[in-house]
This record gives sequence, C-alpha cells and structure tokens, in this order.
Amino acid sequence: TSFKVVCVPRKCPFYRFESINMPGHFIRHRDYLGFVESIDFNNEVENLDSTWKIIPGLASSRCVSFESKNFEGWYLRHSGYRIKISKKNSSNLFKEDATFCERTSLEIADGVIVMFKPFNYQSYSVRHRNFELWIDPTNDKSIEFRDDTSFKVVCA
Repeated sequence: TSFKVVCVPRKCPFYRFESINMPGHFIRHRDYLGFVESIDFNNEVENLDSTWKIIPGLASSRCVSFESKNFEGWYLRHSGYRIKISKKNSSNLFKEDATFCERTSLEIADGVIVMFKPFNYQSYSVRHRNFELWIDPTNDKSIEFRDDTSFKVVCA
C-alpha cells in the first residue's frame, strides 16, 4: 500500500485520534506512557489525557508534534520504541523523537484516517498492540498492521 503525505486539517484547537480497528478507543497518555484505550468523556482525567494540540513538528515543519492538553509543554515521543510523553527540552534527539510525519491510509467523508511515522525512524509506524503504543517496523503488509497503525482524526 502506498501512502501520500497529507496535512491533518487544522480546523480545531485540539484533537483526538481514534483507532480504526477498535472504535471508541483513543490515543491517550497514562503514567507518562502512550495507550489506546476506551475513554469516558465524563471523566475529566481521561478526557484531558486523550486530547492533543497539533503543532508544526519540532524537528521539521513538514511533520507534526503532539502537545498534551493537560500537561502543557509535554509531547508525545518515542523512546526505546515505546510511545510516551516527555517534557520538551532543547536537544535534537527530543525534537526528532517528538516529531511524526503524517501519511494517509484512507480518506473518508467525515475526516481523514492517518498513520504516523517517526521523523527519525521513517521505516517505522506508530502502532497499538495490546492497548499500548509503540513504533514498529513498517515492513508488515498485513491488514491487521495497517489497521493497528491507522487513526481517525477527530476534533476534541
């Protein structure tokens, strides 16, 4: 499957990312780690932990970075292949680890479904497995892998 570079529409101040193969499960942080979990939007912590501000990538404006809504200055990043949130620092490694390039996997009527590749590991994709977020090599061409790496972008 080939993917084209897309830009997530910037029509909302904050976003959520819903798993396409686990409807109702969203990217969130908990205990400083990234997960895909069912969110109770009446629960303030769960609601905020799953809400992100999309900004131009810290390492490249051609890509994006995700700032936590409830931990200002904290960003999704990968470290040891695990997705987590960390406080922003000025190192090049942090900027690269916290920058993700968007690829579209499916355009739909009410938005776009995207996959994200780490800026500094372009042969990897952000993937959920066992409800945890990791970066995994993109050489798996299975439908399961494609779906595990695809997220619907929704306004928060």
